[in-house]
Amino acid sequence: CSKVNLSIYNVIGQKVRTLVHRRQPAGNYQVRWEGTNEKGKNVSSGI
Repeated sequence: CSKVNLSIYNVIGQKVRTLVHRRQPAGNYQVRWEGTNEKGKNVSSGI
C-alpha cells in the first residue's frame, strides 16, 4: 500500500478540495469531482 493524496487547487494555489487521502494498494482507480469545494458549494470556472 502507498499513501495517496489527490487534491484540487485554484489558480492561486489555494486548496479547494481533497478527493482522496488514504492508503491504497497498487492498481487503477477512477475519481469523479463534481466541481464543488469542501463545503459542497460550486467553485468558479478556471480551477
